[in-house]
Amino acid sequence: MTLRIPAQLHATQPDPDTRMLLARMAEGGQPPLYEQRVADARLALKAITALFDLPPQPVAAVSDETVPGEDGYNIPVRIYQPASGTAGAPRGALVLLHGGGWALGDLDTHDAMSRYVCAGARRVVVSVDYRLAPEHPFPAAIEDGMSVLRWLPGQSAKYGAAPSGTVVMGDSAGGNLAAVLSQMARSEQGMQIDRQILLYPSVDINESGDYPSRTAFGGGEFFLSLADIRWLRGMYLPQAAAPLDARVSPVHAEDLTDLPDAMIVTAGYDPLRDEGLLYARRLADAGNRVRHSNYPGTIHGFCSFAGALAAGRRALDEVCGWLQT
Repeated sequence: MTLRIPAQLHATQPDPDTRMLLARMAEGGQPPLYEQRVADARLALKAITALFDLPPQPVAAVSDETVPGEDGYNIPVRIYQPASGTAGAPRGALVLLHGGGWALGDLDTHDAMSRYVCAGARRVVVSVDYRLAPEHPFPAAIEDGMSVLRWLPGQSAKYGAAPSGTVVMGDSAGGNLAAVLSQMARSEQGMQIDRQILLYPSVDINESGDYPSRTAFGGGEFFLSLADIRWLRGMYLPQAAAPLDARVSPVHAEDLTDLPDAMIVTAGYDPLRDEGLLYARRLADAGNRVRHSNYPGTIHGFCSFAGALAAGRRALDEVCGWLQT
């Protein structure tokens, strides 16, 4: 698949907020992710998110629950309820799949994002603590996501959400999972996803993909590097799994018709930018309704750094506004 890239997808240089953030990250002296032990990388992601994320937004209620999963595994979820009396008729819940390369991230790294969307979009948010690689490689995370989506309709009323009108949302690797689940839901009787929100998603694990953004911005100077990506994808995808399988690289699905309305957000200085752009175009060409928003002056993960990046706050506000239309 050949992709023509408009020049305006990235600014002449990162915006001032992003330049300052990158300088502060460099001052920290942390080794790159791919040089760390998995346990240390998990702690590093939690620390950097806590440092640069938004302050927690107040919501009406937060509860930690578990959802029955595959092989007797109970999936932790955190459920956020918006203030009562502000939303009118109940809307479908939003299922959030966190980013972190399928190996990092958890409920806490995405607590602020969950709260912000809950309050701003006035939706019940169900954040999923799916099993992580390398302990649980593909397809464990997808199985956990499907288990939560099967569980949700019977529980929605308990939390003030409608049993239909479900939204799936994810950032980075979570965007990958949200895209895969949106495709898989078409063949699941009784499961309907109305919208999908993919923030700077990883939608093509195939390393031979022809994406200029990978070579232009993958050196490590813009937070996420190609070396990080290879390390994380190597933990998630066993050797026996094919990188062109649509369950790991949803951009390669043969049939992209009849999928949920999509909002895809990309960042100008992100190595993953161009695969997100290609997926937006393929979805639109297949007849789906797609909103693609590119933030040209910032980097991968910018919504998790919204306490330091105005672009991150704008993108989350755009998500919330789109969910209210």
